Amino acid sequence: MAKATRKGETLTPEINDRDHIQGSSTAAITLVEFGDFECPYSADAVDTIRVIERSFGPRLRFVFRHFPLDKHAHAFDAAEAAEAAGAQGKFWEMYEWLFAHHATLAASQIERSVASLAPGQGTIQSRSIWARLSLAGRSR
Repeated sequence: MAKATRKGETLTPEINDRDHIQGSSTAAITLVEFGDFECPYSADAVDTIRVIERSFGPRLRFVFRHFPLDKHAHAFDAAEAAEAAGAQGKFWEMYEWLFAHHATLAASQIERSVASLAPGQGTIQSRSIWARLSLAGRSR
């Protein structure tokens, strides 16, 4: 949960190595998005965030945190897929792909996108991740 005060706003938990970050840790401004890859409002925010990033340049650090909503059938799977891509240094590529396809996400598409972002060993890893995703999806 985010905790804000009037002086020196604080984000809890603080930004750390588990976050997905674009920009410098010394940037004057930090923008944190809590997003859902299947949410049309989160997808709409992508273009707005790009405008803000261009406007503020190196003064801005952008942080993405997952906030998959239960009402979106593939949001949890998409977040897991983004993390799988992130483990291979390709979080932002997956971020772009997932938001570009947010309205038509399907389990098979997500699995293929993980495999395509991680050729070779990624294919094996995506199968392992997909098995875990399938089990997690059943327990929700």
